[in-house]
Amino acid sequence: MKQFNKDQSLANALKLAEEIWGEYVIDEHWTQGEFHHDVVISIPGKYLIISTNCNGGVKDVLLLEEKPSQQQLWHWRCPDTVSYTHL
Repeated sequence: MKQFNKDQSLANALKLAEEIWGEYVIDEHWTQGEFHHDVVISIPGKYLIISTNCNGGVKDVLLLEEKPSQQQLWHWRCPDTVSYTHL
């Protein structure tokens, strides 16, 4: 995931995903508050989660074997938060 960096925009990250894996499908787009966005895309055999910050820049990129739910993703980020501990 070193190809993705925090100086990229979401559009550039999606373009890079296409260059690396070919076609992709946007499966989910979740927002958390006004500024945080998680975009879940399907790539061959995996799921790429691109998170953006308030400036629309890439904040975090995860590559997972299984598609997470929005709550599962937040549990992974915040395992000690009571709202997500039951997952």
